[in-house]
Amino acid sequence: MSDALSTAGAFRRLDELQSEHAVLLRDFAVVDQENMALRAQVEELTVENDALKAAAAARDSVLATAVAKACNGRQI
Repeated sequence: MSDALSTAGAFRRLDELQSEHAVLLRDFAVVDQENMALRAQVEELTVENDALKAAAAARDSVLATAVAKACNGRQI
């Protein structure tokens, strides 16, 4: 009888663990989806940041050229 109770308890515990495992798998899937979405946002922001840096560099170059022409070779 003791073995039967022990076996029944083990099977109950196994069922509990399988349920917990299923919940954890679902939670992991949700977190994984969120992670993928965040990675996509980071990629988009990185592209945008690179474009802004390039625009700023171009602007700085144009300004430097304009200042050089305005100074006509004179030191300020």
